[in-house]
Amino acid sequence: MRGLVLALLVALLLAPGAASAQEQRETTTFLRGDWRLDAGLAAASGAAFLVGTFALKPSLAQRAPLDGLGHRPRSEPFEILSDAVVSAGIFGSLAMAKAMERGMGRHGIDQWRAPLVLTESVMLASALVHVAKNAAGICRPRDWDDSRSHCDPDRGERHRSAEDRLDEAHRSFPSGHTAPLAALAGASAGLWLLPTRRNPTFFPLTLVTGTLALAMVALRPLAGAHSWVDTSTGLLLGASSGFLVAYLHSRTIFPPAPRVPISTPPVQISLATTF
Repeated sequence: MRGLVLALLVALLLAPGAASAQEQRETTTFLRGDWRLDAGLAAASGAAFLVGTFALKPSLAQRAPLDGLGHRPRSEPFEILSDAVVSAGIFGSLAMAKAMERGMGRHGIDQWRAPLVLTESVMLASALVHVAKNAAGICRPRDWDDSRSHCDPDRGERHRSAEDRLDEAHRSFPSGHTAPLAALAGASAGLWLLPTRRNPTFFPLTLVTGTLALAMVALRPLAGAHSWVDTSTGLLLGASSGFLVAYLHSRTIFPPAPRVPISTPPVQISLATTF
């Protein structure tokens, strides 16, 4: 019994030391030394975005909105509101992230670490969305004709050509407005949660961007541009992309192993003389 009590006391005494050693293992890297990762993510995301936007064409098959609710009319006020929210959310988040880095005492290139992570997350999510839109070819609710089970381009977009309107009508899935805001939320959560010593500075940014992303999940169906499946998928795709980008910028740092002095036995020399 005494041995068990002694073992428990030793474990309690050693636990804080083990926890503090674990806290020293992982941290989020600064920009210095990560330029290859940043350039690679930017190049890959930019190339995929350009291909998905200009090179790929959506399938023109007659595929109804995925939530099964059929046609919904176009709402210009909700369309304008959703455009304003996504623009303000992206630029406002970048400004907040830079201010937070400055508030933590970082200057020079280090203050751009979080804004760069957020920018790369938006680029990656947008690239994946644009490729997926063309691969799926789902009709937007505002363009779907329930009576004929046919996708007709929305006549409200007069600034587009007939061919562009036809292509855009088949690019409903997933939501391109929801994914960037969700990517900001995922990246902010990664900056907050991934380091072993969690950084609560990024919690307000996670809360703001997450709220905007959830609001966009509702705004885009109200605008007639997406189904609930489109926006929900955009939310999951964006959040996972953002968290992945933050994870790629983290690394595990192991404390140096303690030096153990090496003791060598003294060398004894014996001289034997025969007379």
